[in-house]
Amino acid sequence: MPPSTRFDLPHGPQIPPFLGDVIRARREALGLTQEALAERCDLDRMQIGRIERAVINTTAKALARLAVGLQTYPDILMREARTALVDANPWYADAVDRGSIRD
Repeated sequence: MPPSTRFDLPHGPQIPPFLGDVIRARREALGLTQEALAERCDLDRMQIGRIERAVINTTAKALARLAVGLQTYPDILMREARTALVDANPWYADAVDRGSIRD
């Protein structure tokens, strides 16, 4: 699990592991290695591995590149990750309904 940052949610699982899982699943469904995906989107293979393992948070720019390499769009990847996050962290949907991360 990545170290805590000021951007973490105050409760429950965070988004990076779910996004990493979505990226890995899409890559594997396309039959791509991390090296092949890295070449497609001009990113470092180690960066892709760290994103998939949720060691680092990805940037919007890197997510856009990954989406192209995965033949999809960033919002599709985020939607799948969000669905998994809400399933694992009911607090998140409640916070969205409240419009605040504070309890």
